[in-house]
Amino acid sequence: MLEFNISSYIQILLSNVIQYRQGPLGILILGFLGDREEVNVTIDDKKVSNLVKRKNDVEDALKMASARTEVIADIIKCFESKVVPILNPHTKDDAFETILNCLNVDATVPARKYTEFSNLLNNNEIGKFLALTFLYALNRTNKLAESKPVTDDFPLLDEVGNECPICHKKLTKKVKNVTTRQYGIVEIFPSNLDESTATEFNSFLSPTVKLDSFDNKLALCKNHAESYLAAPELGEYLELAALKKHYSTNYALQQVLAELDLEDEIKDIIESLANLQSVGNLEQLSMNALKIDQKILPENGLLKNSIQVNVLTYYRYIGSLFEEIEDLDIIQSEIKKAFKRLNTGDWNQQEIVDKLAQWILDKTKNPASHIEACRIIISFFIQSCEVFNEIPK
Repeated sequence: MLEFNISSYIQILLSNVIQYRQGPLGILILGFLGDREEVNVTIDDKKVSNLVKRKNDVEDALKMASARTEVIADIIKCFESKVVPILNPHTKDDAFETILNCLNVDATVPARKYTEFSNLLNNNEIGKFLALTFLYALNRTNKLAESKPVTDDFPLLDEVGNECPICHKKLTKKVKNVTTRQYGIVEIFPSNLDESTATEFNSFLSPTVKLDSFDNKLALCKNHAESYLAAPELGEYLELAALKKHYSTNYALQQVLAELDLEDEIKDIIESLANLQSVGNLEQLSMNALKIDQKILPENGLLKNSIQVNVLTYYRYIGSLFEEIEDLDIIQSEIKKAFKRLNTGDWNQQEIVDKLAQWILDKTKNPASHIEACRIIISFFIQSCEVFNEIPK
């Protein structure tokens, strides 16, 4: 949760109380104010739901009542008598820690406010801690304001294809020609971890970059960003680090490809391949479509990434060029033969791809600068089944 407000407060408390759903819990704690004779604001399930979804702000009458000294004292008593007893004894400390983490993550919360609440918890004033953090959340802006993406975030959005890498929700939304932000940027190794958590994270995977750098940031949908920033866990950290490595590798490759004039080079190669003569009998060609995951071994992650990017970028273009060639079966057969000669166990998959690319370059008598175009053509044939066999199960 990126912001501390009544929405985040109810969600945190909900996960750590016994036998309460969202509606009844919200009605209970908001009712401490709404049920007062001088306030008389009806709190129902729909109102609670809209607050949690951040569709509405807290009504002014509740905020005004919460500022009075005698009301504050009553709210503390209500929390001590009615909320503390329903806390899950096994996870209540988790709730307290999550509230503090949420306060700490929200850059708009003053440091002394965090210290004030932290001191209450350290003094074991649980009821007072929950009551005063509730009143603070109640008085903060809750309604979600849609805002435009920040220019500095564009590379991070491009890196993940404008989709959350966890749930694949779109990270921006366009309504009436206005693009709004539906994402949060997280530090993969959070800079505000407590000492023990930072030590644990470091023991499994140490960050090799500055914590405020591009390489330690990832764009996620708001829900996943808020969840991670509120209470980062080791498993999530390792997952995000792996996702960053995957997407940053693909993004870097896309940037390289974008800078190369590859389409003309691919066309040159394919025009040269059209003159390729068959040597011996034609190979029987595979007709079984296989996913790249079924052909590239798990340890060859970088190779798989590059093939996937090549296929996504150029497959249709290459296919359209091959449609113009009458003797395509000869080309396919010769590439299949070349692959079979190399597939002896002496070379790994990356080496086979490199050697096949060099073979195409040599056969077509094109300059060495066309080697990347040859690799892209090999990616085409990996996708179309003439290079690499299905991984045995």
